[in-house]
Amino acid sequence: MEEKKIYTAGELGRLAGVSARTIRFYDKKALLQPVGYSDSGYRLYNQESVLQLQRIRVLQYIGLSLDEIREQIRKEQNEKWEETLWRQKLMLEEKKQQMEQMISLLDDTIYECRSGEKNDIQQITDLLKLIHMEKPFDYGYYFYQQHTVRNEEWYQWTFDKLALTEGMHILDMGCGHGNLWIKNWNRIPAGTTIMLVDKRNVCIEYLKEFYRDHKRFLQDHVTFRFMVTDMETNWKIEETYDRVVANHLWRFIAQPEKLMERVKKVLRPGGFLLSTYSAYGLLEAMQEVLNQTGIPLDLRERTLQKKEERLILEDQMRRCFERVDLETFSNRVEGLDHPEDLLAYIQNCEGRLAEEHRASFKEYEQKLKKEWKDYAVWKAEIITPLYRCFAESR
Repeated sequence: MEEKKIYTAGELGRLAGVSARTIRFYDKKALLQPVGYSDSGYRLYNQESVLQLQRIRVLQYIGLSLDEIREQIRKEQNEKWEETLWRQKLMLEEKKQQMEQMISLLDDTIYECRSGEKNDIQQITDLLKLIHMEKPFDYGYYFYQQHTVRNEEWYQWTFDKLALTEGMHILDMGCGHGNLWIKNWNRIPAGTTIMLVDKRNVCIEYLKEFYRDHKRFLQDHVTFRFMVTDMETNWKIEETYDRVVANHLWRFIAQPEKLMERVKKVLRPGGFLLSTYSAYGLLEAMQEVLNQTGIPLDLRERTLQKKEERLILEDQMRRCFERVDLETFSNRVEGLDHPEDLLAYIQNCEGRLAEEHRASFKEYEQKLKKEWKDYAVWKAEIITPLYRCFAESR
C-alpha cells in the first residue's frame, strides 16, 4: 500500500506559494487545521490539506472574507472534488463577467465621447439611464448572493420546474447573464436547443464566449443560439418553442400583456411560459428593524406598491393564458456582516426613498451601528413567485 504523503507547514506553503506563517494563520482561523503534530510539535498536513488550501486561495482571490470562506467550505463538505472545482470556476466566471460588463460600459461611453456627433449627449444619457435602471437589480442580485442561504438551490429548483426533455426548443427572453443555464450546465438534456435573447450586447457576448469555452461539458447535441434585440419593441421570433423563459423580466417591460400575447403564439402544444417575479418579505423584515431602532425610513409604501404590481401581473397572465400555475420558493437571510448592509440595500435598490433621505444616511448609519446589536443573527424570510403559464387547459 502506498504511504500517504505528509507535509509540514513549510512544505505545504512551498507547494502553494505561500509562507508557513500563512498556513499557521489559516489554522488559527479554523480554515486549515493540521491532521496531526510531529514529535517536535510541528503541524502536519496531508493531501486533503492541499485540496483545502486550494479552496481557500481561490475563494480569497474571488474576494470572499475569511468568514465567508469558512461558510463556503462548510457547504462544500459533501461535494465531489470535480463539483467543487466547477463551483469555483462559476464564481470566477461571475467575477470576470462583472469586470467585463463595467469595461464594456466604459468603452461604450468613451466611443460616444469621441464620435463627435450631435447626438452624443443623448446617447450617453441613454446609456446612463440603462445603468441606473439595472443598478438596483444588479445590487439586489449581489445582496442575495452574499446574504441568503439557498441561492444555488434556487437555480436548480427553477431549472427543474422547466421539466425539460431531450430535443426541446427553448426561448429565454431577457436572459441576462444566463445564470439559469450556467449553473445547470451539465444538466441540460441532450439535443436541447436554447435561444438566448437580451438587448444588452455585453451579456450576449459574454454568453457566446462562455458557450465556446464550455461546450465540451454539455450533453450531446445541446445547442445555444444568440440574439441581441429588445423583445418588447423589436420582436424577431418566427419559430415555435416548447418552453419560453421570462426570468425577472417583467419589471423592465412597459406593456407586459402585449408581450405575453406574442409569447402565447409561439408556444407549441403542451408548452408553457415559465416566469418569475420580484421576491417579497425582505423589505417587510427591514421595516421591523428600522422601527425598532427608531430610524425614520418608511418602506411600507414601496412594499404595498410591489404587491400591487405583482397582483396586476398575475391578473394579466390569467387574462392571456388558459391556465396559470403559481409556486413559490422560500429563501432566507441569516445574518448580515455589518449593520450598515441593510442601509446599503435601501440606498442601492430603493432609489427614490434613498434620495429623499440622502442627507441623513450618515446619521442613520451611526444610529443603526449603535442600536442594532443582533444584526449577525438577524433572519428574514424571502418568497419568490414562479408562474407556469399554459396556452391551453389540461
